[in-house]
Amino acid sequence: MGMAVICSQTGKVIPWGRAMMKTWTIRIAAAFAMAIASAARAQNILTPSSQPQLTADDLVFARLHTLVLVNFRHTPLNKAITALANAAGVNVFVDWRSLAQNAIRRRTPVTLRLKGPVAARTVLSFIRTQLSPGGQRLAFTASHGVLFLGTLQEVEMRRVTRVYTPLAGQQGQLGSGSYNLQRQKLYRIVRLLENNIDRNRWICNGGIDASATIFRGTLVVTADEAMQRKVEMLLRQMAEAVAMTRSTDQR
Repeated sequence: MGMAVICSQTGKVIPWGRAMMKTWTIRIAAAFAMAIASAARAQNILTPSSQPQLTADDLVFARLHTLVLVNFRHTPLNKAITALANAAGVNVFVDWRSLAQNAIRRRTPVTLRLKGPVAARTVLSFIRTQLSPGGQRLAFTASHGVLFLGTLQEVEMRRVTRVYTPLAGQQGQLGSGSYNLQRQKLYRIVRLLENNIDRNRWICNGGIDASATIFRGTLVVTADEAMQRKVEMLLRQMAEAVAMTRSTDQR
């Protein structure tokens, strides 16, 4: 994974191992593509039924794993954000108007020194914690292939809520069971999602981006488009595994 050094005085990025960063980005994209191709063969038991696809938002989150070295000393926030975006190779948009209403401005100083390389996403999280305790005044996400920073309210406007029926059509595979048994199965699925998809972004894990709950035998997930596609992908892979087990048992 690529690494870059950010100068605290000028905010410029000194690339280090850019070729390695591109290689890992390609590998991440290829891994997603392979998972999608495999999941597409599963039986259609989800709502909605659209096939998950690799998008620009997925690549933004992947590139935010780029390793950087930071030494910010009263660095203006706009320079710090620009430096991180350049190091990660992503486009960035900051809603300065909404942030200004929460006393966060372009020249708000940022001080952060880390001895070793860390992911650009981690640096953004540290900056958010420093300037916005609780994450209410400053948050970030990926939107239409661009890294977006604004207030939590603005970020939440870019989230969507979708309803899934992961147990639909599986009574013969997973067992019909009682109502409580079905709820237990759904809760186990919720835990799988929260522990395997961007773990630190779920509200139950201390994040601010995503939530999952159960309502009348369905799974209700609120998250951005990129996470929703990962949820669909994991549920389809689970469905495929169940179908393969059933096929093996019938032989």
